Amino acid sequence: MKTFPAPQPPEALLFDVDNTLYRHNRYVYSQVDALISRLAEHRQEPLERTRALVTRTREQITARTGRKPSLGNIFVALGVPISTSVAWRKELMHPEQFLAPDHALQELLDRLSERFRLGAITNNPEEVGRRTLAVLGVERCFHVLVGLDTTMQSKPSWAPFEAALEALETEPTRTIVVGDRYEVDLEPMICRGGGGILIEQDDDLMGIREYLETEY
Repeated sequence: MKTFPAPQPPEALLFDVDNTLYRHNRYVYSQVDALISRLAEHRQEPLERTRALVTRTREQITARTGRKPSLGNIFVALGVPISTSVAWRKELMHPEQFLAPDHALQELLDRLSERFRLGAITNNPEEVGRRTLAVLGVERCFHVLVGLDTTMQSKPSWAPFEAALEALETEPTRTIVVGDRYEVDLEPMICRGGGGILIEQDDDLMGIREYLETEY
């Protein structure tokens, strides 16, 4: 876990969903595989050629911008609009097949919600994000969920963060964002004066309560 303190005592926590609120490699990889397979069908080309194209495009965007792009933004660069990504993700993402109620997570978020307003941002559509929170048993803990179809922009674009802050009635300097990708989940908030917690290992999430109590 790496931490980037907020300049003011936080009043809101903003969580990434996939690979942050849960760690399930098979499900995370299956999402990527399903989307790239659908892209290959869309392009009418062999799957391995599409995989190589996605990898090459990611490397090109990273070299040009200095930041790793989200898969949604890679697809945009390949001519697939966000609206199509939303439709594909609604069809292909099935959190219920992989995830289950997480009682430790429920307890953690229940305790955090006593002190902070909680929000979630996902690069999946709102429907998929809501189903994910529901199957984990934590939907009740969140004041707001911002999905890919909320703003039709994919993190690290600022629009999803801005929508979440507006719903939480707060500002970057009073917010800490929690996620597993610095460039996609944390950097947009940190660059605007907010704080961040980078989740690097399976047990990092459970350590954030102690960090917040100690730091703030």
